[in-house]
Amino acid sequence: MAPAGIQQSGLEAASGKRRLIVVDPGRRQIRLLALRRGWFGVRAEAVHALDAEAEGVLSMEETASHLDAIFPAWRGAELAILVPQDRVITMLLDVPEEGEPAAREHILQEALRLSGLPRASLAVAYRRLRPFGRRANPYRVVLYKREELTGLLARFGVADPEKSDWILAEATPGSEALFASARALGRRGRNAVFVEWRRHYTTVAVVWNGQGVFATSLPLGLSRVARAWVGEDASAEEALARIGALGPEASLPEPASQAFEEWRKGLERVILEWAEDNSELGVAAETLPLFLCGPGAAVPALRARLKREWKGRTRLLGEGRRAADGRELSAHWTAYALGAAAWRGGAGTISLLPEPWAALRQGRRRARRAALAAAAATVAAGCALAAAASQKWSHARRLEAKAARLREALAAAEQIGRKQTEIRSLCEALRPVRRGLLDSRGAVAFLSAWADAGLGEEEWLALAADAWSYRRGSAAPGQGTNRAEQAFGAEPAPGYVGELCLPLQGEALRRRLRKIAEELQRRLPFASVDLLPPGERRDWMGTNLVIPNRVFALRAALPEAASQPVSGGRAFRSAAVSGDRAQAASKPPPLIRIKNIKPAAKAAPAAAKTKP
Repeated sequence: MAPAGIQQSGLEAASGKRRLIVVDPGRRQIRLLALRRGWFGVRAEAVHALDAEAEGVLSMEETASHLDAIFPAWRGAELAILVPQDRVITMLLDVPEEGEPAAREHILQEALRLSGLPRASLAVAYRRLRPFGRRANPYRVVLYKREELTGLLARFGVADPEKSDWILAEATPGSEALFASARALGRRGRNAVFVEWRRHYTTVAVVWNGQGVFATSLPLGLSRVARAWVGEDASAEEALARIGALGPEASLPEPASQAFEEWRKGLERVILEWAEDNSELGVAAETLPLFLCGPGAAVPALRARLKREWKGRTRLLGEGRRAADGRELSAHWTAYALGAAAWRGGAGTISLLPEPWAALRQGRRRARRAALAAAAATVAAGCALAAAASQKWSHARRLEAKAARLREALAAAEQIGRKQTEIRSLCEALRPVRRGLLDSRGAVAFLSAWADAGLGEEEWLALAADAWSYRRGSAAPGQGTNRAEQAFGAEPAPGYVGELCLPLQGEALRRRLRKIAEELQRRLPFASVDLLPPGERRDWMGTNLVIPNRVFALRAALPEAASQPVSGGRAFRSAAVSGDRAQAASKPPPLIRIKNIKPAAKAAPAAAKTKP
């Protein structure tokens, strides 16, 4: 069970807010590297070094108090421990048996035989590799004493998960951290030698075809070169400080130079022995590139001499990269690589975590994956909601635009309706005028027909009007009625009325009226021409314009096709233009028979009237 209150939540881990402290315990010095993982990778926050003898960091309580004092805000964060390489044995075994149980038993038997330790005291961790060279089923195996690892974990308060204030994320030797660095380099570290030059020993790791195939430690460290220069009487810190102050162009004194050469030859001997043991690979030891890190590689004078000795074969791991506090990371690169590998799940590395911590790590990984899946689902749901909202918003905008266009159309239609109403009102107002104009035009054509009828000298046309005007006494139909119209009731049939003064009598009068009717009907397409009934006669003429008892009213009725005013006007215009041709094209009207023509009785004038 994980310690209560110190585990980060899955959402916090998914958001990238993960913190890790890498502990690199040495013989006299403990180096601490604080890492923070964000969205853009791993960032080194700070580097601290504790002198175990000077500060008295010996017991578990003192170590824990120093960790709390150095990182007060990081209490409960993850912790990774770099197991010293000189405390473990890394070897390569070619297992003949196939299958996990048989391979495990074979590895355990070989480990017991090579170490000479009892089974209860020996701990074994291994990882299967891809076949290379003459090895068909190779395994990289790490052997270590169970008591030593338990004591190392107890020193930092992470031996028991139930009592720990920290979360142990990883525990692995330095060679595994170098193998993780090779994976991070990609093609450049596919076939290379990785060297960590520490204070008291040197870790050598060989990578072939992208996988770690060999690891060992040399009992030659930077402190031997430093003490050879300043003398055995000086302290280790003083010796390291003096040699670290040398520039790239400085030359080492003779004792320090001899110690350096001893270290260089020991490293070359290790690489050469590995190349000879794997001669089937056809690799030349002097051609393998060297990647250096550690406190010794960070000394400018030693790094410059290595580049001169090996003529460009050397590369400095972490060159130019610094922590947030300004410290160069090349001296702490294995700790940095271990932290990055721990966050990657230890891919390609061998973990020395005890079983309780390994089970907790698996649980954290599952929780983190679940949290990441939940976060991804939340983000996907948010994106879907955002897309739906955007679609709804776009649809609303389109509906709003359509509504705006509809409002504009309705406003335009309303305006058109108002204009139509105004036009209709104006047309209604102009209709009587138009009717009067059409009737006047018809009356003009009627008068023209009278003129063409050839009236004699004794007769004259006293009045000519359309039936509407004659009935109402106005040229605008529908603008008022008089007593006579009220008496007549119904509207008159469409046509024209002419009052003719004829000073004739008897048969001459009848012949003359018949001739005038025939002439009118011949010249204009009237349906009939006849005397106006006495009941429809109107008294419009003054007695000074006509001869009493010699006024006859003729009504010329329009045909059915010309019953409307417009059609009547067009009929008169057609008759006036076409003349006899229009009459010949239509059926001749029947003869008008005028019988018993009697002048209408009119009131006797006070004095006799004469022809005007």
